[in-house]
Amino acid sequence: MSAASGSFFVGAENVALFSKRYGMNVNQSFDGTTSNVYTPARIITAGFTFNF
Repeated sequence: MSAASGSFFVGAENVALFSKRYGMNVNQSFDGTTSNVYTPARIITAGFTFNF
């Protein structure tokens, strides 16, 4: 008889961006042109793995 085991995982991307700049994309350059793109989305993933 074997014991069951499990694990839990969490991953995150682009969780926090600290900048004094405001606008659609705070990462764009100061050259005066605008690309009109939004900042990358926050991605948070979580899950369970079970082995019987």
